[in-house]
Amino acid sequence: MGVSSKYSKTWAAGSYFDLILSSAMMMLLFIATITIIFFTDSTTLFATEELTNITTFALVFCASIGWIMAIHAGIAFDILPLIHGVVTFEYTLLRHYLLVNVAGQALILAGLLTGDVQLMQDFSTAGIALLSWSLVMLGDPGKNLHQNKKSRSDDEVGIASSLPGLLLPLFGIASFTTWVLRDIPGMIELGFAIILVIFLNMINFATILSHFNRRVNMAIIKPKHIPMIFITLLSLSTLHAVMAFLYGRGNVSNDMFSISLGLPFLWIFVMSKPFKLLRNSISKNSTPHSKLILASLFSYPLLAATTAFNRFGIDLGNGVTYALFIFCTSLLCVWGMALYLHEDHLHKSTHTRKTPWLTLLSTIAGAMLIIIIYIGIDVENDGFSEIEILWAMTILISFIAWAIVMVKDVFLGEKDWHKIPMYYDRFIEKE
Repeated sequence: MGVSSKYSKTWAAGSYFDLILSSAMMMLLFIATITIIFFTDSTTLFATEELTNITTFALVFCASIGWIMAIHAGIAFDILPLIHGVVTFEYTLLRHYLLVNVAGQALILAGLLTGDVQLMQDFSTAGIALLSWSLVMLGDPGKNLHQNKKSRSDDEVGIASSLPGLLLPLFGIASFTTWVLRDIPGMIELGFAIILVIFLNMINFATILSHFNRRVNMAIIKPKHIPMIFITLLSLSTLHAVMAFLYGRGNVSNDMFSISLGLPFLWIFVMSKPFKLLRNSISKNSTPHSKLILASLFSYPLLAATTAFNRFGIDLGNGVTYALFIFCTSLLCVWGMALYLHEDHLHKSTHTRKTPWLTLLSTIAGAMLIIIIYIGIDVENDGFSEIEILWAMTILISFIAWAIVMVKDVFLGEKDWHKIPMYYDRFIEKE
């Protein structure tokens, strides 16, 4: 039955900031690690295609389940108890999650900085185990949330609001298993599919729905259609995971793999009524919303397009789609949601909120650089080019611009910070 009644369901409101600060610190360390690898020409970890896949998997795990997931967790800790009217976790769980998440990332990054293949894999095994455990830790509150939520509390978002919490332990165990069995052909490819296409893509879609359907009340998807759309998304994503495993074993063609990769992304874009959103964003009486989340949604057709390039004689490799998904689609989505929630805590009018254009434009520039990098990439190269370093700088600029907006509104802003965010107070009943 959830958590002891000594905790109010409003106690965790505002707790998002601790996780966002830890995420900011770890993202800086992540960018620094990548930059050091670029500057020092540390090609040992990328000497072969197999090592490249293993090293990239560790980096993807660190980013996706590490600092990106930490922000999503902070948002969930902050608002889900308010929305669903149930307390599902204690303060100690939040602290334990934060420590385990940070420790896991630190181990992976430390292993990468050694430049030694064996040490990198040993450190990454420990780090990935901790990050996987951090997902398992959230399983019990996710189950309690689903079982004890108020009736009709997830109408605007449907099962997308609570189902991801139920599946967290499964994703944690499955992701760790693919790393442990990485020497088996196809397991690394399966791991990429589970972490990015199934897990993080599901979280992104739930975030997009939460923002447009619930927070700004634009009703892009009718609630009665959400179960079918969400389950279809999971089915398409699972199909891609199967194809990824078979592709890694050489049992299916690159065309089949690419088609299965593009379908979940295209499905999200089409089902989210993009033209309705676009008309609203440019109309005279548009509904205020997050431009970062809107841009995240409109990056989905780009993801789908990159999976089809090889059919036109442009071989970018599959890594470009994953890189764009993490450093453009997912970043814009989670940063947009965190910023909008943060401004809700400041009780700032939605009509006076400003778009962090430097963050948005530098992230888009970074996405363009990713495509340029993959056009000219060569697995056998002797070092990294200035373009990769420039890309790292654009990500750093976008992060710093976003962080400045977050921090200045707390410490230098004219608005008072409120524990209960505006809009969400409508879910609170007298206890």
